[in-house]
Amino acid sequence: MPIDHSHLCQQYLNRIFPRHVQIKKKSLTHIATSYGEILFPSMEKIIQTISFHDHDIFIDYGSGLGKIAAQVFLSTPAKAVYGIEIEPELYESSIRSTNHIAAELPEFYYPNRKLEFFCGDFLSYPLPNATIIMVASPCFGLSMINQLAKRFDEEPNLRYIISLRPIDQMKRLSFKKAIPVQGTWDKALCYIYAP
Repeated sequence: MPIDHSHLCQQYLNRIFPRHVQIKKKSLTHIATSYGEILFPSMEKIIQTISFHDHDIFIDYGSGLGKIAAQVFLSTPAKAVYGIEIEPELYESSIRSTNHIAAELPEFYYPNRKLEFFCGDFLSYPLPNATIIMVASPCFGLSMINQLAKRFDEEPNLRYIISLRPIDQMKRLSFKKAIPVQGTWDKALCYIYAP
């Protein structure tokens, strides 16, 4: 019987990622419910829709606990996977969880692959030659989306943008398709943009 790598990956991520994170200034628990995340099978559907290559650099804007970035790292040949999160508690949680991956699955880091997270404002964070960008936060307002559109237009290597919000202001990439996804908050459409 063949091994179901997808199922193993899902079980592994469920084991290493916390179900609850305390945000000091907001005193929220059940952060996956409060902030929301795309569920594993829906993210797998997105991964299968996009052609990932071993030279791709994936960046998850608003990476939260880091689960999507970890799934992309474990499920694709991408050379580097980065997550950028503004909430320090979520960032720290992503670091703790992905330290497990580095310790338990070091073979995924060869040859010279990266899974890294950064804490800060992603509008001012440098993009390391991104080829695929994910904007999985449905709470980003129109102003933020327009600022991101300008930023994405400046990325010469960008092949795909995956977003839970339509991004209409881009000049270099255009809308290709919408994929229905399931999140912890509800069902949504995920918009795929490409040249």
